[in-house]
Formats: sequence, C-alpha cells, structure tokens
Amino acid sequence: GEIPYGVTVRAVNDIGQEGQSNTTVFFTREDVPPTPANISVLRLNGTHMNISWSLIPITKARGFIQSYFILYQENGNRMRQISSVTVSATDSSVVIDGLDPDKSY
Repeated sequence: GEIPYGVTVRAVNDIGQEGQSNTTVFFTREDVPPTPANISVLRLNGTHMNISWSLIPITKARGFIQSYFILYQENGNRMRQISSVTVSATDSSVVIDGLDPDKSY
C-alpha cells in the first residue's frame, strides 16, 4: 500500500560526518483505499438522515483520498433506484435530504 517515506542524505568520511540534507517526503504507488470505519446513520426527521464515518488517516490511505462516495437505497426493495452523493475528502459526514418519511433506508 501507499506509505510515506522521509529521506535525508549525509556525507561521511574518515573524519566524521557533516549535517544532513533537508528531509524529502515521497509516497509509494497508490492502491485502492481501505473501507472507512465507524459508519453511523442517524435519522434526523422523516426526510433527512445524517451519515458519518471516520476519516482514513494518511498513513493508512494507500494514496491520497480525493472524495467519499456514499450510496443509499430504500430497504427491502432491490429494484429501487440506488442514490448517491459525493463529498470532499475532508468531510466525515453528510446530511441526505428528500427521503420518503414512510420508507426505511
């Protein structure tokens, strides 16, 4: 997976070593990010729900998270359309509105 590395360089001879270079940070090649953890859904009222999750730490992200993509659908109806919303990589929650108050999601 994606891991950040810091690299510094020092010159060394028989007498000793001098100071080191500035640290340069680089990342290995990106991979598919892990699944977000601590997902929570709270129905705010008949037509709104709040979905939240823990942000994926950069040390575990396997790359740079660009966004979170949330899918939701009415429960018990596989033929029902799947809806989605995309939020910023810095967001850890979203409020979904326009829900049918008589349905379970």
